[in-house]
Amino acid sequence: MDNMAHEWMLSDINKPKAIAHLILSLMAPRISDMISMRWDSIRFREGIIKFQAKKNSKICQQYLTNDIVKALRIYWDWVSDFPGGDVYLFPASIVRNSGKKRSDAAYISDKTLRKWIKDLRKGATEKYDIQIQDLRFHCYRHTLAARYLEKGCTFENISLVLGDDVATIEKYYADLRPNKAQRTAFERAFSSPPSEDATDTAQPKWMRRKVNCNLVSSFSTTYSLGGLSEMVDAGGFEPPATWLQTRCSSKLS
Repeated sequence: MDNMAHEWMLSDINKPKAIAHLILSLMAPRISDMISMRWDSIRFREGIIKFQAKKNSKICQQYLTNDIVKALRIYWDWVSDFPGGDVYLFPASIVRNSGKKRSDAAYISDKTLRKWIKDLRKGATEKYDIQIQDLRFHCYRHTLAARYLEKGCTFENISLVLGDDVATIEKYYADLRPNKAQRTAFERAFSSPPSEDATDTAQPKWMRRKVNCNLVSSFSTTYSLGGLSEMVDAGGFEPPATWLQTRCSSKLS
């Protein structure tokens, strides 16, 4: 669909549809933020898009690629000739076929934007002879989050782009990548004490003996298993569990 969008930049009637998809693919704004996006959100000199989300007032920010900067400059030259086109990326005037106004909205409706994306999907399907799923509009956000996680980015990185709380991002996308706590638990559960070759010792050559076992007292030693310390007595017997201890339990050690 990205390739189709760049091709559609050559057609005046399809320019808005192309720009809409390119921005959605880049940072996936919510539909309410997308249809009302203003030109002052596009920082050409800094090379970023930055705006305040209507839903929660969070700041959404994303870098612009060189291809999209070029496309946006071309689009600006075209859309700025329409009423409101110097303020909004998608002014309502670009979809009005006559001088009669159907509404007083300054920008396009969400229905129009959804239709544009369907038109682009249909065009790409026919041109490239591939089947593109007809997914919900919100899937742009899911796709972007998955792309960031696949490249090892943090939930904080995704939050800055999508404008959601970190807790919300983690709630919906943690299953796509184990978090730090899960990784730590795994390493503790499956790690083993360091060992060394038994060469030049009284032990068999095939044996590897554990190292870093510190003597705590004459009666007990501590050994470490991935950071989890357990106590055993000098004879190697583990103290009985609390619920098993009796008046005679001391005789077991």
